[in-house]
Amino acid sequence: MTEPVLATLEQLVAEGKIVHYGTSVETPEMVRAFAAGASCVAAQQQFNVFGGNQETLELCQRLALAWLGAPTTRVVDAEATSGRR
Repeated sequence: MTEPVLATLEQLVAEGKIVHYGTSVETPEMVRAFAAGASCVAAQQQFNVFGGNQETLELCQRLALAWLGAPTTRVVDAEATSGRR
């Protein structure tokens, strides 16, 4: 599944349309798959005080990939949180 995507991304690099790329799919397997591409430089994942994927973070460190932590956002109903219903 990732092979066609990586081939396309590497083609875009070869054509000078992009310089580098990364992935926002945070599973260790997907990070490894993207890291196989010569121009992959980063991985992004949900990471906050409530959780994150430590295995993916450590994998990024081992593979020398930049790691981008994306905050988890939640839409909160103001009436529900203020006790007014």
